[in-house]
Amino acid sequence: MNRTLLSALAAVSVLAAASTARADEEPAAPTIEEQPATPAANDDRPHHKGFTLELGLGLSYMKAANDPKNDGELGLAPLELGLGGFLNRDLALTFRMTGGSVIHDEPRTGMNQTVLGYYGPALQYYVNDHLFLGGGVGVGVYGVNPYLARRTDPKPEIGVAFDGRLGWAFLATKSHQLSLMTELIPARVDGRDVFTGTLALGYQYF
Repeated sequence: MNRTLLSALAAVSVLAAASTARADEEPAAPTIEEQPATPAANDDRPHHKGFTLELGLGLSYMKAANDPKNDGELGLAPLELGLGGFLNRDLALTFRMTGGSVIHDEPRTGMNQTVLGYYGPALQYYVNDHLFLGGGVGVGVYGVNPYLARRTDPKPEIGVAFDGRLGWAFLATKSHQLSLMTELIPARVDGRDVFTGTLALGYQYF
């Protein structure tokens, strides 16, 4: 019986040793290392948020009823200015000063510039990152440029004006854009219908 017990113990020892050796020979299972989270891709689209500033300069066409000096003339679109902010990513509200002008060289009085200006609120809506629309209703002022006016010139005529524009931003970054804009401004001032249209190069900061 003792011999049988010793044989059984020896067999168990041999099996345990063989199992340990086999475990040492097997390669360890590869550990899965946690990969660092990849940073989110930078959003290079224009952010259209917060304060915005607009500037523009270009050419204009003007026609005024009952005014032979401005019966369909080409001229200069004076410096356009817009100040405001974005209500959401696609819609901005600004106060705009814009318009068109024609320049005349009169024999007796010299150079004279007649201006139709729009002053008032305007909405700007982005259809996408490049195409935008705009419009508003404000005050229209028609008359001689006050910086060139003489005492004998008539006082400016004041009324209501409408502003509509279409623009294409051909260069847009996160905070700046350059665009080509066309703008139409019909006005009713002191019983006279006046119209100006502009084609301008615009800059906008946002």
